[in-house]
Amino acid sequence: MLRAATLVGAASVLLSVIGFLRWMFVVPALADSYMAGDATTKAAVAAAWMAQHQFGGALIGEHLGQLLAIGWSVTVSALALRTGMLPRWVGWTGLAASARSLSLSLTHTHTHTGQGDILATAVPGFPVWDLGGLLGSTLWGLWVLALGVAVLRRPTSQPARPAPRATRCSRRRPERARARIPDLPFSVR
Repeated sequence: MLRAATLVGAASVLLSVIGFLRWMFVVPALADSYMAGDATTKAAVAAAWMAQHQFGGALIGEHLGQLLAIGWSVTVSALALRTGMLPRWVGWTGLAASARSLSLSLTHTHTHTGQGDILATAVPGFPVWDLGGLLGSTLWGLWVLALGVAVLRRPTSQPARPAPRATRCSRRRPERARARIPDLPFSVR
């Protein structure tokens, strides 16, 4: 689960960064072309702007990046609940914040933290709720802050016990023939 959370979180960050980088590499060139162009150029630049904004920003950076961020928080929350490495409230509040962020983000506008305003740009008449994005992103952000505090306050782990020594095979007692090799995740017979 930890590997899955790491991969999902890294993919979320990568997609979000791709969406943000359009403001550095694409938008300035489009703005320069728009300002220097005639009416035909301005119309073409406006179409190019909409295409890159919908693809690079709305689809890749915001929609996919944020869905993966929610997936990351669900995975981390489940990991906290299953392992007990963090307080259980971290897991439960993470699941609640993720569910709230996803459900509210399907019905909001004016903030670019969820899916509603993104879908509304592609689906005319898609229902939106102005306060939903603020609530969803605030709850999720507070959970991320609480997760960080819980991780920092977590007691350091105890030193690992040495692994039991391997026993020699005994003809009289086959159940003692199993030996645990410390670096392998399974027993060897």
